[in-house]
Amino acid sequence: MVHTMPISRTRDKLTTLPGTLKTSDTIAVTSRGKRVLAVMSWKKYDVIRETMSILGDPALMRSLKRSLREARTGSLVSLAKVAKDLG
Repeated sequence: MVHTMPISRTRDKLTTLPGTLKTSDTIAVTSRGKRVLAVMSWKKYDVIRETMSILGDPALMRSLKRSLREARTGSLVSLAKVAKDLG
C-alpha cells in the first residue's frame, strides 16, 4: 500500500518510520503536492533491486522463459531421474 506524506511530516517522523512501516508499504513523500521520494523497507528495496537485476540480464531471462515454457508443456525431468543420472 502506498501512503502519501508531506516532506515536512516525513522529516518529523523519520526516526519512527522503521517501526511502523510494513514490508509491503511505501511512503510517497511529497513536496508542494508532487511526489519527490519513495520511502520503503530495506527488504522491499532489496527485492526490487534483485528483480531489476534479473530483468536486466538477457541470458538469465532467456533461461527463465525457457524454463517456464518447459513447465507449461510438461517437459520436465523428475528429481529422481536427475539424481540417478548424476550418480
